[in-house]
Order: sequence, then C-alpha cells, then structure tokens
Amino acid sequence: MPSFIKTEFHSDGDYLLYQGKFVARFKHKNGPFTKAKLIKALCKYYTISDYFTRLKDEAPFGILLQDRVVEYSSTTRKFEWFRI
Repeated sequence: MPSFIKTEFHSDGDYLLYQGKFVARFKHKNGPFTKAKLIKALCKYYTISDYFTRLKDEAPFGILLQDRVVEYSSTTRKFEWFRI
C-alpha cells in the first residue's frame, strides 16, 4: 500500500490537503497539533487508504490518540508526541 509523500501535502488556510483531499483542519494556531507534526506522523505511520478510511468515522486527532502517536500527560496537563 502506498505511503504518504511529504511533497503532496498542500496547506489552504486552516486546512491541510493531500492531493486535493481533506486531511485535517487546524482551528487553533498554538496547539500541540501542528501541520508539520501531522505530516511527519502520516508519512511515517500511515498508508493513504488506511488513514482516509478511518477519517470517514474518526477525527484526525482522534486517530492519533487511538494509535498512541499522541498522548495526554496528566502530570504536565499537555499532549505529548511519543512516536515521532
């Protein structure tokens, strides 16, 4: 199955697109969930078909939380990226 290619991502304002398909929306500019970190995680851990299949039923951040790429630390009260 083909993996994501970093050069195929395009940012259109708050939206991140991959070959014209919606990937994620970034409402908060200063959050832990940046476009660069998402692109890196998608290229490293997900195939195109797997991610878009799951995106039909789940939110982008929810996918990363479920796969433990991102976790919430109750000690620091922040989200931490573990697998990048």
